[in-house]
Formats: sequence, structure tokens, C-alpha cells
Amino acid sequence: MSEMSEMSVDIRSRVDADIRAVDPVTWFDTELPERFESGTERLARAVRHLGPRALTIAVGDNRWTLVAEAARARVERGERPETRTLTLTAEQVQDLVNDEATPMTWFSTGTLVLEGRLDPVLDWWLLIRGALDGGSPHVPGAID
Repeated sequence: MSEMSEMSVDIRSRVDADIRAVDPVTWFDTELPERFESGTERLARAVRHLGPRALTIAVGDNRWTLVAEAARARVERGERPETRTLTLTAEQVQDLVNDEATPMTWFSTGTLVLEGRLDPVLDWWLLIRGALDGGSPHVPGAID
């Protein structure tokens, strides 16, 4: 009989009482950078595997750029000229944080405002969800 290895199953669930107001400026300036930093070890393998391209997020007049360097995800204030831009409303940021919408939701409903391809947005979504939920995005070879 083989020894059983420990397996993690995603059992996320959300209830309306868990919905919280999210200020995009505070979230991108403070909360997301802190969550990326505290989750560096958990996220490193996925950051290396995905190798996401830098992506600028625009909310109103504010801009942030998500950057992956040295197996770390981080947020820079402002935009880089070489990046593509995902434009979000404050409501979309709140829905993303509260796991009420995904980039595919915006794509399928015609509310996605994106300059460039969808794949970098999906890569970053995996890393953001991992940072928010305390998990590690799946990468090939992670399951024996």
C-alpha cells in the first residue's frame, strides 16, 4: 500500500456577508503590494512558470503596473510606456477583490476594456487570487 500524500482542494466559498467595500487606490497602493510581499514564497513558483508580462491597470486617472521580477510579483505606481493597459472601474476592482467577477466575466459580457491580449490579464488574475486567497496557483508538476 502506498503512502498517501497530502492534497489540497480549493474549497473557496463566498457569501454576501463577506462582500467588502474596496477603494481602488488603497487596494493597489497598499493592500495588493502587501499581499504580494507576504505571499512571495507561495507565489514564486507560479511567477516563474507564468512569467507574466508587466501590465498597467488604469482606474480613473490612477495607474499602477503589475511587474514580475526575480520570482516576485509587485505593484509599481504609474505606468510603463511598453506595457498594455487594462482599464477598470472602481466597481470592477471591488468585484475582482470580492471574487464576484473574473477577467473572463468582463470578456464574456463585453465590459473588458483592454489594450492588447487577454493572456497577461489571466496570468495576473491567477497571482492576484493566490495572493488574496492565501493559495498557490497550480503549476505543472505540482501534483505527484
